[in-house]
Amino acid sequence: IYDDAQVRAWAKVTDAVHAAGGKIVVQLWHVGRSSHPDLLPDHASPVAPSAIQADSIAFTASGPKPCAPPVALDRAGIREVAADFAKSVANARRAGFDGVEIHGANGYLIDQFIRDRTNHRSDEYGGTAKNRARFALEIAAAASEAWDAGHIGIRLSPFGTYGDMGDSDPENTFGTLIEQLDPLGLAYLHMVEEFPFANIQMEPGQAPSREQRAVFHRLRAFWNGAYIANGGLTADSAETLLEDGYATATSFGRPFIANPDLVERFR
Repeated sequence: IYDDAQVRAWAKVTDAVHAAGGKIVVQLWHVGRSSHPDLLPDHASPVAPSAIQADSIAFTASGPKPCAPPVALDRAGIREVAADFAKSVANARRAGFDGVEIHGANGYLIDQFIRDRTNHRSDEYGGTAKNRARFALEIAAAASEAWDAGHIGIRLSPFGTYGDMGDSDPENTFGTLIEQLDPLGLAYLHMVEEFPFANIQMEPGQAPSREQRAVFHRLRAFWNGAYIANGGLTADSAETLLEDGYATATSFGRPFIANPDLVERFR
C-alpha cells in the first residue's frame, strides 16, 4: 500500500467491508532478511539489523529458495524504513481502513531488531534489550504521527522460532519492549502465544509449557491497553481468556483460512 494505485484499489475493499457492517485493519510488514534478490528491485540484497543469513526459505516466482545473505541497515536506511511505514499508514487511512497493525512478529524485520539472535549491532540499536527495542519504538512513533496512536496496533511473538529466530532472554527482551510501548497509547497489543510450526521454542504441535504460559502472564502485566491473544485457540478456550479478563479480544488465523464462515460456526 505504498502508491496511489494501491490506495484506490484497497478503497474498493474497505468500502465493501463497511457496506456489510464490518471493520478492517491492514497489517504492515517488512520481511527484512527473510527474502531473496529475486523478490527485490534491481536484484538487491535483503536488509537486516545485522548481516546474518536466515536458515529459512523465501518463496520466489520460480519456487522456494534459501534466504539470501542480508546487508546490515545503516542509520539512513533505518530512517528510510520508518518513513516507509509512516507513508503506508497515511495511505491506509486514505484507503478507508479502520486501523493499522504493525507486524513486529514472526521473524520479520522489526522482530529481527528486537531479538539478540539476529541483532548483533554495537550502536544505539543493538546490545541491550532497551537498545534492541529502539527500532520497534521508532516505527510505532512514526506510525502514530501519520495517524493517531488509537488507530495503531502492534503484533509480537516473544518465543517465535519461525524464520530462524530466537532470543537468549525473551522475558527480559519483550518485557523491556512492552513496558516502553505501553505509554504510547496504541490501540492494542496482539500477542502470538502459540504457533503451529515451532513458534514457541518447542516441537511442532506442542502447547506452551506452564513456565512459558507464566511468562506471557508476566508480560501481560506490562500492558495497560487492549490485549489480543492469538494462537491455538478454540471457541471455548478463547471465551475463557475473555471471561477471566486476561484478553480484551482473541484472534484466529488458520481456522479462518479453512472456514471463511468461522464466526457463524462459533455462533
